[in-house]
Amino acid sequence: MKMTPRKIISKMMMGDIIYKVETQKDFDTAHRSLLKSIENNGFHVTHIHNIKEAFHKAELKYEDGFEYQLVQFCNAKKAQKSLSMSTDVGVMMPKTIIIFTKDKKTYFQFMKMKPFMVSLMFPDINLAPMSKNVMATMTKIVNEAAI
Repeated sequence: MKMTPRKIISKMMMGDIIYKVETQKDFDTAHRSLLKSIENNGFHVTHIHNIKEAFHKAELKYEDGFEYQLVQFCNAKKAQKSLSMSTDVGVMMPKTIIIFTKDKKTYFQFMKMKPFMVSLMFPDINLAPMSKNVMATMTKIVNEAAI
């Protein structure tokens, strides 16, 4: 696939911002594994957005086998610490991992907020170490759920 100048600049500045992992598990098994991994890593699932249900309610068409869920989760203690530094940090809460199917395969993905990106977003507070830790934990959650 040919990279456009825009994609080249984006990749140079931000790197790969989407972390995506394929799993051999079917959607339901992968979903249960994800929820378990989230809990095992000290987080609590706050909400699951089922996009397939939303499409169905809106009478929109989707492919057979389509599944797409946004799983939101939080660690209240860490959230309190972050919000005590700045309530603006709330725009990055709760954390979200997407689980979906495409071409009969199941995937997990999330947006990797690089520590320097977070530092630029919130220049008055030092969130880079916390951001690095959160991204490492989200990667661990997805990798655990995928195996």
